Amino acid sequence: MRKEQIIQMANKGFTYEKIGELLGLSKQRIHQIVKGYKNTPQQIKKGILDRDENQCVLCQSKNNIHVHHIDKNKNNNEPKNLMTLCIKCHNNTHTMDKITKEKGEDNRLSVRLKPELWDIIYKRMKVEKKTKSQIIQTILMKDLLK
Repeated sequence: MRKEQIIQMANKGFTYEKIGELLGLSKQRIHQIVKGYKNTPQQIKKGILDRDENQCVLCQSKNNIHVHHIDKNKNNNEPKNLMTLCIKCHNNTHTMDKITKEKGEDNRLSVRLKPELWDIIYKRMKVEKKTKSQIIQTILMKDLLK
C-alpha cells in the first residue's frame, strides 16, 4: 500500500525529498521504490564485499560502502556485474552516467568496468600480484592519460 502511495505522489510531481520528509524515508529510498529497485540478496552482497576486501574498488575507502550493478540492471546479480563502491564513488558514477548520457557521450568508467573486463582484472591480479583496486586504478589512470 505504501509503495503505491509513494509512486502516486511521485507521479503527481512531488519531489523525492518532499515524499521522504512526509513519510520519514530517505530521498534515496524513495528513488529506489519509484524505480522498482529490488534488494540484492544478502548472501550475494556479502560475497561481493568479501571479494572486494570490504572497500571501494575505486578509492579504497571502507566507509559507507555499497554493492553497485555495473550494467545498471538491478536484477543482474552475477558476481562479475557487481562491485563495491563507497557512497561518494557510487554517486559520482551515477552522476557521470547521467551527464554523459545527456551529452550523448559514453561514460568511460562504465565502459572500462563492463562485466567482461572483470575476467581480465582477475587474471591481471594473479599475474601482476596486485590487488583488484590497484589494477582498476591502473586501468583508470591509463584511460585518463589518453
